[in-house]
Amino acid sequence: PLDMSADPDGVASLRAERARASFNSDELEAELRGGADAVASRRALLTQLQADPVLGAGRLDDAFLSREQKFEVRLERAARVRAVHLRGADASRLRTYDSLRLHREGGVLEKAGGFALHIGMFMPTIELLGTEEQAREWLPLARTCAILGTYAQSELGHGTNLARLETTATFDPASDAFVLHSPTVTSTKWWPGGLGKTSTHAVVMANLQLGGQWRGQHAFLVQLRDLRTHAPLTGVELGDIGPKMGYASVDNGFLRLTHVRVPRAQLLQRHARVGRDGSYTLLSSEPKAVYGTMLVIRTWWTKPASHCSTQPPSPRDTRRSGGRAAQGPSSGSCSTTPRSRRGSSP
Repeated sequence: PLDMSADPDGVASLRAERARASFNSDELEAELRGGADAVASRRALLTQLQADPVLGAGRLDDAFLSREQKFEVRLERAARVRAVHLRGADASRLRTYDSLRLHREGGVLEKAGGFALHIGMFMPTIELLGTEEQAREWLPLARTCAILGTYAQSELGHGTNLARLETTATFDPASDAFVLHSPTVTSTKWWPGGLGKTSTHAVVMANLQLGGQWRGQHAFLVQLRDLRTHAPLTGVELGDIGPKMGYASVDNGFLRLTHVRVPRAQLLQRHARVGRDGSYTLLSSEPKAVYGTMLVIRTWWTKPASHCSTQPPSPRDTRRSGGRAAQGPSSGSCSTTPRSRRGSSP
């Protein structure tokens, strides 16, 4: 066995392995993360967060928690980030936290539980699909966590197949509101993160109907729970879908709407608008722009994937890999991939 008595924490081994690289790791990180300034901001904020007594608990300890405990711990950590480290922060610092995706960083901040879609999809959707007036009204509430949101698109019978989504939004001129409805079992919104227990609001994708004519999928800001009691509002049926193979700390949920009225002003209207008389105006030359959030999010997903593939290995991984390099693969094995990297969640 490899003698690590002289380097019990593996720091020296890690530095030695990094020094053997044929490329400059700092230059690679800057290229992947958007420049040296972005790297510096990310490192400074991440160092501060990881030094926190609540956030500094290790990932290994989390493995022994129950699903309910994991959910509660992640909420506590995410809330502490906002309450302590970002309290009173200016817009630039908030953008640094959000844009650098530190809530999805490995270790103590990994997968921010019920806050993940609030940060990663609810707020970006308002920014991408809402008007400037809507952004001014809703984003301050979201950034201060006065409301917590999710993104409800996938349905029990239809995932990203937008053409088959069944949730409807019918405009009622008499009340100047849309009536959102889940007409079938398969139209149940299924899997949105944060929906099960956390979210008070959601961006709901629904098929817009005006005067008997279908206008395709549009995004609606819908309040789901009472802001004081957190109880579901009238016509809203929702809950947690239960244990899953991964993402135990995330409360993925289901949602059914029974003739829920949503004010006309809560249709996100950067690319299409509905007038008081029910008239429809397409403001974009590309109708698919109303699906802009998912297109952007899918490109964002490639970034964490590339970052994970280039993450510096832990000292334990370095020791194991270095030992294998020196001693050759163990009997019956042809892999030098560290065991802790195999089968990891996306």
